[in-house]
Amino acid sequence: MTKNRYKIIILFSFILFGFCLNSMLISLNDFQTINYEDNEIEEFINPKFAAALNYDDIIQNATSIYRLFESINFTIDTSNDFPDAVNITMEIQFSNNSVRNYDMDQVEINEFYYEYIPEYNAPLEVQNVSFYIYNDTHTLLNDHTTYTNFTIHSNCIAWFNSSEYFIGDTLYAELMVNNFTSNFIDYGFQWDLTIVDSMDEATQNNLLDLKSNVNQFTLPIDNETFQDVNKIYYLKVNMTDIPSGKIVAAYFPFNIINSIPTIISEIDLSPDELFRTDECLVSINATDIETVAENLTITVIIQDSEGENVIEKELSYNGDNLFSTRFIIPSNRPAGRYKVDITAMDDDNGIDSKSTFLTVKNNPPEIHSYEINGLSMNQSISIFYGRNLVFSFNVSDTEGVSYVKIALLNENNEWFNITRDYKGTNTEITIRTVDLTGGIWYVYVYVIDTDGTVTSLIDDYDMAPQGIRIIPDVLSSYLPWIVFFVGLIIGVLAGIGVIYKYFKSKFGESQAVSPKKRETTSKKQVPKKKVKPKIVEEELKEKESKESIPEKEELKEGAPKRKIKRKL
Repeated sequence: MTKNRYKIIILFSFILFGFCLNSMLISLNDFQTINYEDNEIEEFINPKFAAALNYDDIIQNATSIYRLFESINFTIDTSNDFPDAVNITMEIQFSNNSVRNYDMDQVEINEFYYEYIPEYNAPLEVQNVSFYIYNDTHTLLNDHTTYTNFTIHSNCIAWFNSSEYFIGDTLYAELMVNNFTSNFIDYGFQWDLTIVDSMDEATQNNLLDLKSNVNQFTLPIDNETFQDVNKIYYLKVNMTDIPSGKIVAAYFPFNIINSIPTIISEIDLSPDELFRTDECLVSINATDIETVAENLTITVIIQDSEGENVIEKELSYNGDNLFSTRFIIPSNRPAGRYKVDITAMDDDNGIDSKSTFLTVKNNPPEIHSYEINGLSMNQSISIFYGRNLVFSFNVSDTEGVSYVKIALLNENNEWFNITRDYKGTNTEITIRTVDLTGGIWYVYVYVIDTDGTVTSLIDDYDMAPQGIRIIPDVLSSYLPWIVFFVGLIIGVLAGIGVIYKYFKSKFGESQAVSPKKRETTSKKQVPKKKVKPKIVEEELKEKESKESIPEKEELKEGAPKRKIKRKL
């Protein structure tokens, strides 16, 4: 029982602790939520509800007006719904979808007024009007859903046969001026027509006076009247209301545009094919309506075969609408097809252009001369086998020489070719004759320029190739055999000499030993011991007369040795 009681107490304590902890967490969460909402409330500004402008507060004196002669008045009363209004903007949405805003004048504390006077070119038909009401902090007070409207009419309309004209064209216009009655007022008109260059009454120039009270007319467009082009001119209709004497002006614009200059001939290139650094003449004829020919700017632009501008030059005026200039294609430009563009521009930036093509050919390299081992190309050359052939050159090219080549051809149609980079007049090509066979070799000289054009000597001089005779070394083919036989003979002679020496030495020893034996057998012959060697030496000298002196000296050196042996 006691154990169960403890368990119940512990379980109850845990439940109570969990309940307290949960309550604390909930309280903390509520506290944070309240603080967040308070911050949001402090930073948020709740705007005042925007109400619609009541139609009863809009007062306008008319719903239909004629432009230039009538106006329409708008009055807004803000005392009922917008007593805090300090500014009202009236917005007119015209029938041509354009929009314009007008600030109304505050005539009373809660009363705003504006008089709209249509301009001469104000759009006709129905126009919509709305209003923006603001307080002193420029806060919009209304919801901008209230609209009113009015209609604009015109008693004067002009129609042109075009909106743009060139010098030399003819302008045709029809004009309609109507008398009308509006708001119980009768209007009757007479009118005068003039051509002016501006709508500003203070600065406009009266260019031409036309007839009065006419409904249609024609007008030639010429340089005298319209000296400036790309400009808007106006038909000014001065209408006078006869009953009231009021004069108003309506303007109807038309545009005089520039006539571009005309290139009246094809581009003439003389010649139309040329080498680089050659001179070329380009000429053309051009004219313009508004600008005299001598004031035209004619420019030629030439692009090479890679699309880069090579020449940009202005042509000179030569009279009778003729323009020309001369140019030279630089030597460092590539050969190929060049594009030639000519542009004519007048004083009003009108432009006409034409194009053609020019063929630029490569200047072939030239071979002036060459030398072989210091000998000119006109001299006959013979050289022994084993010596070198050294070629030096005198060549040139307008654009530059890249390579020189020597080709040798023998009588067996065998070729020997060698090519070197050309590095100026010091360029040499050395050919070893040991790389060639004997006989006659014909020389072909080639020069290659930077564009790959090849010139050979026979092409340049129209002559046969030069021949070089290489004298062969006859002994060289037999030299191994000669060396062999000479060596063989020397070897045989040496062998014979060795064999002869061997047998000679044996024979000499036998002659020297026999007297010794006689001395030992008979003492009576002792006085003859010194005679015998001398006799032997004389006989040996006779037999060895054909031998060399060193061999004789060896025999003499050998005799005393034998005497020493005998004494011993």
